[in-house]
Parts: sequence; structure tokens; C-alpha cells
Amino acid sequence: MCTPIYVTFLIVFAMHLCFTAQENKPGRRFTKPFLMPLLLLLYLVEADVVSIWVVLALVASTIGDILLLWSDNDSSFAAGLASFLIGHVFYIVAIIQTIDFSVGIPWWFWVSIMLYVAYGWYFHSRISSDPGKMKVPFIVYGGAISLMSLATLLRACTFSGWGFWLPFIGSLLFIASDSILACNRSRARIPGAELYVMTSYVLAQVFIVIGLLIG
Repeated sequence: MCTPIYVTFLIVFAMHLCFTAQENKPGRRFTKPFLMPLLLLLYLVEADVVSIWVVLALVASTIGDILLLWSDNDSSFAAGLASFLIGHVFYIVAIIQTIDFSVGIPWWFWVSIMLYVAYGWYFHSRISSDPGKMKVPFIVYGGAISLMSLATLLRACTFSGWGFWLPFIGSLLFIASDSILACNRSRARIPGAELYVMTSYVLAQVFIVIGLLIG
């Protein structure tokens, strides 16, 4: 792995988490826009074959990161959510292209779909009392994340080891990150939510990208 880029990414990530923990908005706004571009640069340097879909996913994520710096504004938040939704669609395409469908789809995959649906139903029933305008966008966005996670799960038919586990764990971290974000936008406020959201979100991106590099 390209050490200078990797070390720079870790330093910026650590700085961003410190600024987030301290509720230092200027520091957060300075460091956050560099995270995904550094990860993209790392991907471009390390990939034997560059997937345009991974590149587009990270570009969309960068735009989403910048827009969510002003998440108190509903319009900016909605635009940021839309950027991440598009990014997940790009990830789904990138992930599906790595799967060998000739081996067939195992029975447990269909059971997994029911588990994802059950979690989605349970989670949205918990925040259904919130009358905010973002409830429907969150449902649509949650569906896109679930599809992305199911795509990483289906990679078990083709990959084993870290090539499978890293993207799958990353997708679960994405679900955790956005579940916390959704709760925090509703009445179910979570102390320190911003720190949890950013930690799980950035790790999700790292795990997915590195997992796709390995796989």
C-alpha cells in the first residue's frame, strides 16, 4: 500500500475525529472534504484495474460530505443525502461486476433479504413518530444501502477471506452510520452521534475500497 497517501489519510482522519469530538466546526469543515479524495487517490494508485464505478462512488461521497457540512440546512442535507444515494448505486454496480453469477444464488441469500427487511421495518417504526420531511428520503436511502450490503453479501459466492469480509463489514458499518444519523435527525437524539457517524462512515468506505482492491 502506498505509505505516504495512507499515512496522510490516517492523519487527516484522526484530526477530523478530534475536531468532531471537540465540536470544532471550523476544524471539521477543513478536514472532512479531504477524506474521500485521499481514499480515492489511494485506490487509483493501488488498483491493478481501476473501476470507474468505484471512482464515481467516491466522487459522489465527496460531494455528499461537503454538502453535509451544512446539515442544519434541510436543502443542503437533502442534496447531500441524494449524493450518497447516487454513490451507493455506483457501489452496487461496481460490486455486482465482481460476482460470478454462474455458480447460482444460494438459499441463505433469500433468508438474508428477509432479515434486512425486518431490520428496516423495525428501525423505521422506531422513528416513525418523527413528523419531519426527511422520513421518506431516509426510507429510500436505507433501501439503497440495504441493496448495496446484500450485493457485498452475495460476493461470498465468489470470494473468501478479507476479499469478502471487508466489503461486507463495511456495508454493515454504512448501515450503522446512517441509522445513527437518521435517529439523530429525528427526536431520538444520541449524545456524541456525530463522532459515531463519522467513525463508522469512514471505516465503511475504507473497508469497502480495500476489500474491492483485494478481491
